[in-house]
Amino acid sequence: MADTARGVVVTTDGRAYVKEFGYPLHRSCESTLGGWIETVYPKGLVRPYMMLVNEEGLLHGLPKNLVGSYLYLTQEHGQPIVGNIILMKLGYRSGERDIVGLTEDEAEKLMDMVLKLPFGIVREEATV
Repeated sequence: MADTARGVVVTTDGRAYVKEFGYPLHRSCESTLGGWIETVYPKGLVRPYMMLVNEEGLLHGLPKNLVGSYLYLTQEHGQPIVGNIILMKLGYRSGERDIVGLTEDEAEKLMDMVLKLPFGIVREEATV
């Protein structure tokens, strides 16, 4: 079993990068998101991919995330995604349904998708 899980982080200031998160994921992802994580299955992402967001981002007045809001189809219902987001996927870990990391190919595919969106997102080097 892997000790880390790969995710694609997209920040509110227009940066995107691949990051390795340690287990337990809720602890390591909380530091990137700045608070408790909430799992979102936006219509703009094909399952099993999903988005992790700050559960209390709106309460804390975090800035809008253009990529997250686009994937969440905010333009249709008006509810924005705020704060940094992490793209991962739903899978199985230790026989239980859970958030799991992306393969290298999946991370590259999601990065390509994010970079092609019309928001001027810039790719950064991977961080650990």
